[in-house]
Amino acid sequence: LAAHTGSHSTVQSPAQSPCQEHPSTSWKALRLCVNSNGLNCYANSSCLGLAWLSQVIGVEATDWKDDGYFQQTCFESTLLPLNVLTHFSSIMEPWLTDERQQKQHDINEFLSHLLFVLKPSFLNMEWWPKWTLQGGPSQDQNLEDLARGNKWDALTLPLPIMTDADSCTLQSLIQQWHDPLGMSNVLTTASRGLVIHINRQQDTVKDLRPVTLHPFSVELPFSASYEAPITWNRYQIQAITYHIGMQVTSGHYRTLVKTVSAVQDSPVVEWMNYEDSRLPDRMTEPSNFQLKNLVLLWLKSDNSN
Repeated sequence: LAAHTGSHSTVQSPAQSPCQEHPSTSWKALRLCVNSNGLNCYANSSCLGLAWLSQVIGVEATDWKDDGYFQQTCFESTLLPLNVLTHFSSIMEPWLTDERQQKQHDINEFLSHLLFVLKPSFLNMEWWPKWTLQGGPSQDQNLEDLARGNKWDALTLPLPIMTDADSCTLQSLIQQWHDPLGMSNVLTTASRGLVIHINRQQDTVKDLRPVTLHPFSVELPFSASYEAPITWNRYQIQAITYHIGMQVTSGHYRTLVKTVSAVQDSPVVEWMNYEDSRLPDRMTEPSNFQLKNLVLLWLKSDNSN
């Protein structure tokens, strides 16, 4: 299981942790999830990514609207696997209407619901347009009729329209969204964490071009007000979620989390590929197949500590 020291805890099992960097600091292991009806992988993958990111950042109970119950449950020291239908019934029941109970769902749609309910203060994906060239319109002339992003919705990046390239980098997708030569898009808050959504579904066709992640860090633009300058903040990728299938409203979702352990005082990075109801597979890095099907990225700010 993936383990991380995260914030201080009273539960200590240092002998069992493959990721113990500081013997005096407690660690917590991310629980397995069951998929009792075969249709909950979207919820499992969302919960795993969010819980792992919160532990890596080291958040407190007060950072959650539920006073930390979600995070505590995802890392509870028990051999009993996590069942989102029962452990998180207060989250799932409003979502699982009669119409939704018998089918798979777009993970990004459910994630917006999950974040809205939990309101984790360490995340804020709100963004707005900002004119970056001299002589541009004032704030009241442009902000009302242009698109902007919601705090609890993942930052959606579309894949570029191109015929001469079969891949792109995550940083290039951010640059395309930002659009530095005119009416640019910028985040409104330099939050401790971010969730990015790669929009692969184009009508009935899923775009399978891989998104290159090396060196597993990116920079995103931020401006606290329309008049304030734009600054760039670096974020590290801590987990990714990918989709198997040709429609994001069907198929299967899985989440990989990045672990860092110390071997002879040298950091060793591994990726734990979680699957419903079984132990995760260890990987040295995400595969090309996973990069072709990447839909969510979970990021931690370099300034979050």
